[in-house]
Amino acid sequence: MSLTGSLADSSRSARLAHEIWRQDVNSRGGLLGRPVEFVRYDGQGNADDVPGIYERLIDEDDVDLGIGGYGINTLLPAMPLIVERERFFVGLMGLGFKNALLYPNYVAMIPTGPDPSAALTESRTDRGEHPAPPSPGRLPR
Repeated sequence: MSLTGSLADSSRSARLAHEIWRQDVNSRGGLLGRPVEFVRYDGQGNADDVPGIYERLIDEDDVDLGIGGYGINTLLPAMPLIVERERFFVGLMGLGFKNALLYPNYVAMIPTGPDPSAALTESRTDRGEHPAPPSPGRLPR
């Protein structure tokens, strides 16, 4: 995860969400009966550093679940090792990455449904929705 560098701002909100999730899961007994703990290294948004980071996470830190950085440039370089070691992996905003990979242990965190590439480019009217225009002086929600 990029704690510094060009993707640090996006990672900041993800870290907050991870921490809220960790506290919630641990308050209910953990995940599969074990407390959730995070091990993080700063990838600085640099794709060249990603394979070494995941090798360290898997081989030295013995992580069971990988939560990737933001976007394909920090997810794709991790995948050969993730697949080879048959780890579960969650990626943030991997777009059409999941559909292209066909790796069953990869989950994309992206609010677009099962076809992210199309969903990001379609409009509400493409889906047959015709929202009423906002009232004057009132902002749409």
